[in-house]
Amino acid sequence: MDQRQLTEAAQALQDACRARKISVSVAESLTAGLVGSTLAEISGASSYFRGGVICYTDQVKVDVLNVALLTIEERGAVSRKCAKEMVRGVNKLFDTKASVAVTGEAGPKSASGKPVGRVWVAWSVGGQVDEKKFNFVGDRNEIRQQAAHVAISLLTDAILNHPSAKL
Repeated sequence: MDQRQLTEAAQALQDACRARKISVSVAESLTAGLVGSTLAEISGASSYFRGGVICYTDQVKVDVLNVALLTIEERGAVSRKCAKEMVRGVNKLFDTKASVAVTGEAGPKSASGKPVGRVWVAWSVGGQVDEKKFNFVGDRNEIRQQAAHVAISLLTDAILNHPSAKL
């Protein structure tokens, strides 16, 4: 994974959003702003990218994105449920039609007890929320880059494949 691939994915998302006339937002934990900064690197990002939340700590997930404390306590921050609550929270916070959330373990050691490389990505388009679990391999930065690339690509695909009448 290199910067060129991330930039190409971000350009594809920008094209999809402009074609559909929708805005997006992001919620990032392990990627710590990599998704948002990748989107903002492309000229014209302000036409569709409203903003994001770097929710590196559980408390920010709860306080800013309204992730249920019970979700964190019972399932952990690296979980399907947490990713889905993050994406719903950022979508509501920024009032966007599409959003993506990333949470996981980048390593080199696990802070959550989940395997290093375990990442949950959740995305929402037109109110429908989907999620997917990944097990990336690599060092800390490689895992973060893979997670950012997948998050951008999944959101782009969901926008392109969503019935436009419902957006």
